[in-house]
Amino acid sequence: MSMKSRTTVQKSADGMASYPGNIPNPKRNSLVGRAFHTFTETEHNKHRLQYQGQITDQLPDGYYVVEFFDWLTGYPTWSGIVHISDMADTRKWHIYDDIEHMATAYKIHHRNWERDEPVSE
Repeated sequence: MSMKSRTTVQKSADGMASYPGNIPNPKRNSLVGRAFHTFTETEHNKHRLQYQGQITDQLPDGYYVVEFFDWLTGYPTWSGIVHISDMADTRKWHIYDDIEHMATAYKIHHRNWERDEPVSE
Protein backbone atom coordinates (compact mmCIF):
# COMPACT_ATOMS: atom_id res chain seq x y z
CA MET A 1 0.00 0.00 0.00
CA SER A 2 1.49 3.31 -0.99
CA MET A 3 0.58 6.72 0.36
CA LYS A 4 1.14 9.37 -2.30
CA SER A 5 -0.19 12.34 -0.36
CA ARG A 6 -0.29 13.17 3.31
CA THR A 7 -3.62 14.97 2.87
CA THR A 8 -5.72 12.52 0.89
CA VAL A 9 -7.36 9.24 1.76
CA GLN A 10 -5.96 6.34 -0.25
CA LYS A 11 -7.67 3.02 -0.92
CA SER A 12 -5.72 -0.18 -0.36
CA ALA A 13 -6.06 -3.26 -2.54
CA ASP A 14 -8.85 -4.57 -0.30
CA GLY A 15 -10.85 -1.34 -0.72
CA MET A 16 -10.36 -0.17 2.86
CA ALA A 17 -9.46 3.47 3.51
CA SER A 18 -5.90 4.15 4.53
CA TYR A 19 -5.08 7.41 6.27
CA PRO A 20 -1.74 9.19 6.42
CA GLY A 21 0.26 8.02 9.42
CA ASN A 22 -2.10 5.13 10.09
CA ILE A 23 -0.50 1.74 10.59
CA PRO A 24 -2.84 -0.70 8.84
CA ASN A 25 -4.40 -3.43 10.92
CA PRO A 26 -2.51 -6.56 9.84
CA LYS A 27 -5.66 -8.64 10.22
CA ARG A 28 -8.20 -6.72 8.14
CA ASN A 29 -10.83 -9.39 8.87
CA SER A 30 -10.38 -9.00 12.62
CA LEU A 31 -11.93 -6.47 14.96
CA VAL A 32 -9.07 -6.86 17.44
CA GLY A 33 -7.19 -3.58 17.78
CA ARG A 34 -10.05 -1.45 16.52
CA ALA A 35 -11.51 1.38 18.60
CA PHE A 36 -15.19 2.16 19.23
CA HIS A 37 -17.80 4.52 20.59
CA THR A 38 -21.08 3.25 21.99
CA PHE A 39 -24.35 5.18 22.13
CA THR A 40 -27.61 5.08 24.06
CA GLU A 41 -30.95 6.35 22.79
CA THR A 42 -32.39 9.34 24.62
CA GLU A 43 -36.04 10.08 25.29
CA HIS A 44 -35.97 12.41 22.24
CA ASN A 45 -34.84 9.56 19.95
CA LYS A 46 -31.33 11.00 19.71
CA HIS A 47 -28.18 9.01 20.27
CA ARG A 48 -26.04 10.08 23.22
CA LEU A 49 -22.40 9.08 23.34
CA GLN A 50 -21.95 6.49 26.10
CA TYR A 51 -18.53 4.76 26.09
CA GLN A 52 -15.24 4.77 24.23
CA GLY A 53 -12.73 1.97 24.05
CA GLN A 54 -10.84 -0.64 22.10
CA ILE A 55 -11.44 -4.27 21.14
CA THR A 56 -8.56 -6.23 22.69
CA ASP A 57 -9.20 -9.93 22.07
CA GLN A 58 -11.44 -12.38 20.24
CA LEU A 59 -13.05 -15.25 22.11
CA PRO A 60 -14.94 -18.29 20.74
CA ASP A 61 -18.53 -18.11 19.49
CA GLY A 62 -18.47 -14.47 18.37
CA TYR A 63 -17.48 -12.86 21.67
CA TYR A 64 -14.86 -10.13 22.06
CA VAL A 65 -13.02 -8.63 25.02
CA VAL A 66 -13.33 -4.84 25.03
CA GLU A 67 -11.51 -2.29 27.14
CA PHE A 68 -13.35 0.90 28.10
CA PHE A 69 -11.50 4.22 28.44
CA ASP A 70 -12.04 7.07 30.88
CA TRP A 71 -13.43 10.21 29.21
CA LEU A 72 -11.15 12.63 31.07
CA THR A 73 -7.82 10.81 31.06
CA GLY A 74 -8.25 8.41 28.14
CA TYR A 75 -6.78 5.62 30.25
CA PRO A 76 -8.36 2.15 30.36
CA THR A 77 -10.82 1.82 33.24
CA TRP A 78 -12.51 -1.58 32.91
CA SER A 79 -13.03 -4.47 30.52
CA GLY A 80 -16.06 -6.38 29.35
CA ILE A 81 -17.17 -9.14 26.99
CA VAL A 82 -19.46 -8.24 24.09
CA HIS A 83 -21.04 -10.38 21.38
CA ILE A 84 -20.55 -9.44 17.73
CA SER A 85 -24.32 -9.12 17.28
CA ASP A 86 -24.33 -6.20 19.75
CA MET A 87 -21.44 -4.47 17.95
CA ALA A 88 -23.17 -4.93 14.58
CA ASP A 89 -25.90 -2.44 15.55
CA THR A 90 -24.54 0.78 14.01
CA ARG A 91 -27.05 2.87 15.96
CA LYS A 92 -25.32 1.75 19.15
CA TRP A 93 -21.73 1.02 18.04
CA HIS A 94 -19.36 2.97 15.80
CA ILE A 95 -16.17 1.03 15.09
CA TYR A 96 -12.99 2.71 13.84
CA ASP A 97 -9.70 1.43 12.41
CA ASP A 98 -7.79 2.67 15.45
CA ILE A 99 -7.82 5.07 18.39
CA GLU A 100 -6.63 7.99 16.26
CA HIS A 101 -9.67 7.68 14.00
CA MET A 102 -11.97 7.37 17.00
CA ALA A 103 -10.54 10.59 18.45
CA THR A 104 -10.94 12.40 15.12
CA ALA A 105 -14.56 11.27 14.83
CA TYR A 106 -15.23 12.55 18.34
CA LYS A 107 -13.70 15.95 17.59
CA ILE A 108 -15.74 16.32 14.40
CA HIS A 109 -19.11 14.89 15.49
CA HIS A 110 -19.41 15.05 19.28
CA ARG A 111 -21.59 18.17 19.30
CA ASN A 112 -24.27 16.30 17.36
CA TRP A 113 -23.86 13.08 19.32
CA GLU A 114 -24.40 14.71 22.71
CA ARG A 115 -27.50 16.76 22.02
CA ASP A 116 -30.83 15.64 23.39
CA GLU A 117 -32.79 18.33 21.58
CA PRO A 118 -32.86 18.80 17.81
CA VAL A 119 -30.37 21.36 16.56
CA SER A 120 -32.10 24.56 15.42
CA GLU A 121 -30.92 26.08 12.16
